[in-house]
Amino acid sequence: VNTFNKDLEQLMKALLEKKFLLTEIKCPFVPTVYLDTLKTLIKHTDISSISAVQEPLTELENHCKKTLEKNVEKKELRVENDYGDSILRLKELRFIIQVYRKKESIYVDLVEKFLQRYFQNEKLYVFDDHEPLRFVLEKLEKHLKKISPLPEAVEKKIQNLLITCLAQGASITTEFMWCVSLILGILNETASRHALDAQQIEVLLGVIEILYKQFNQNSRVMKPLIKLLGLIVKLSKKNESKLFAHCVSLYLSVCNEFSKSDQKDFLRISTIKSLKVSFLDVTGYVKEPQQLFDLAIIMIRLLQDEIPEVRGKMANFIAKKYNPNYTLIHLFDYIEDKYLHISAEAGLTEPVKMIKRLLEFFCGYIFESEYDIYKDKAHFEKKIFLVDKPNKFYSCVILKSIAFERLHAHLIGGQRELIKEIICELLFPKYADCLKRCKDNLSKYMTDPFTRDEYTYEAILKTAYIKRILEVLDMKHSEEYKTTMDAIGTLVENNDW
Repeated sequence: VNTFNKDLEQLMKALLEKKFLLTEIKCPFVPTVYLDTLKTLIKHTDISSISAVQEPLTELENHCKKTLEKNVEKKELRVENDYGDSILRLKELRFIIQVYRKKESIYVDLVEKFLQRYFQNEKLYVFDDHEPLRFVLEKLEKHLKKISPLPEAVEKKIQNLLITCLAQGASITTEFMWCVSLILGILNETASRHALDAQQIEVLLGVIEILYKQFNQNSRVMKPLIKLLGLIVKLSKKNESKLFAHCVSLYLSVCNEFSKSDQKDFLRISTIKSLKVSFLDVTGYVKEPQQLFDLAIIMIRLLQDEIPEVRGKMANFIAKKYNPNYTLIHLFDYIEDKYLHISAEAGLTEPVKMIKRLLEFFCGYIFESEYDIYKDKAHFEKKIFLVDKPNKFYSCVILKSIAFERLHAHLIGGQRELIKEIICELLFPKYADCLKRCKDNLSKYMTDPFTRDEYTYEAILKTAYIKRILEVLDMKHSEEYKTTMDAIGTLVENNDW
């Protein structure tokens, strides 16, 4: 090992003697290879213990800084005939960051130098070469996340520069989106340690709204945006109520969009991480039933996600010791209690409005949940490959049964005529498809028992629920009851299902 280290030191000295390859050669590819070689040697050598290399390294560093200053002064970094100059520029930046001893000052200097160019000429957001700024932001984000935070004053200065950049209009140019995603990631790190003021929050909210409307298909930008918005919700609680209300409203819309099963896995996981930061603040603010049910749908959706990792993270966030199904059971209790509390606080005395919205929620989960829609899309007869189902059919049956228990408690709890009217309005127009599916599956099952799948169980279960609801509401003589019994025949009567 000692011999190897000595060889490295000798190689480093020999290489630095050839520094003219960087300082004098005009062809960009020669200094590019030289800097690559030097970077590898510096990585595997303790340069602070070799006194002979300090002076040459300082000379090379100063040369790179002078070249950088010249580049910053240019009106435009992008050139028509680029024969390697842009690559050399990035290599020089990397060398400056690698050998500079005071990391806290080099980052703020580089960020400020490049952003000042954009501040002076907004057209550069569209036409300039953004790679140097992107490279510096990438290194800065990595330093903040994986190495160590910077001094408070430095982080605040960087934070102000980046917010100014976004406020100037950087967020509406497609060419600058990669840099915007890194800016959002850095702000997420700095804002978690240094609170934003009301003006900064207002600026960021405006930027986030623009990004969400125009670039919601850009997952690179949306991932840090979701996390940052959760943090902004938490920070904005201390500000005026109007600003906080706007934050929560936008936040629920974003979470609702990116918790859906057709979004990428990492976006759904980002939604969960964002909820971890803001959940208590959001639930503490929610004062309208619709907002509560919007939040409930997001949480139920993530607890029944098709990817085990996603639903596991969501269950772990809500209750660490329980699996997703057991967590969902307690979520039903929470939703019902919270809804009744909100209704009482809001002074809702009209029983129709109170009961109808709650019954609509439970009916939606039992008879027309998003999980059912997903299963319909992912059915093995329609796809070549089997998908990983969120739960086996028996788990889903158990959960629907628990939801039905809540619904049934309201059915037998009084005000039967009122509930009868609500159920007829909510249920019967929607269950025709369920009834048809039940008939088709049962006819296949009676012919060939091996055709049975989760549809058979669920279709019979849902139809049996309808039968039970009609019996509770004294509707045995109705046309709906006859149709229901005709669909399930003697199977339910004999309790074979």
